[in-house]
Amino acid sequence: MKKRAGNLILVQLISVIGILCLTALFSRQGVIEEIPQIFSYLFDAVALVLLLIIALPSMLVHGIWRDFFRVFQLGKKDRHFSLCEIKRTLLAIKLLQKQIIYGTIMVVGIYTIVILRNLDELSMIGPNMSVDFISLLYMAIVLLFIEPLKVYVQRYLEDYLAEEED
Repeated sequence: MKKRAGNLILVQLISVIGILCLTALFSRQGVIEEIPQIFSYLFDAVALVLLLIIALPSMLVHGIWRDFFRVFQLGKKDRHFSLCEIKRTLLAIKLLQKQIIYGTIMVVGIYTIVILRNLDELSMIGPNMSVDFISLLYMAIVLLFIEPLKVYVQRYLEDYLAEEED
């Protein structure tokens, strides 16, 4: 396998930035001066921190983080990994995906409950719900980066098993 996981992440990052820029451009009907304002709407530090707090500690406590970062070493020619290590890397990626999905559901649920409990005017529901849905956007972006890594490890595992059969 010649390609490395870092290259996949770089291509995915360029794609996501391009898609966000095009979406911002089309949502403002081509008015380029308003694009920075769109990106300011897309940043919510609280939602990002909550997602990190929910998703990462279990991986750190159980030592699964090392298994996850192994994906970036799989393409190196001087490194050889056992079947068990490759499977553990795949499990770590799957766990991170589930942690992010479940964490996002929790964050969106909590935000929605707080918004609905503190809603005095019906006209405020739009801005409040837009902040709520930023968590879903963060989840989608993170999963866009993780899914190619999972496929990369699965292909690496299949190649490893094919070499063992020969």
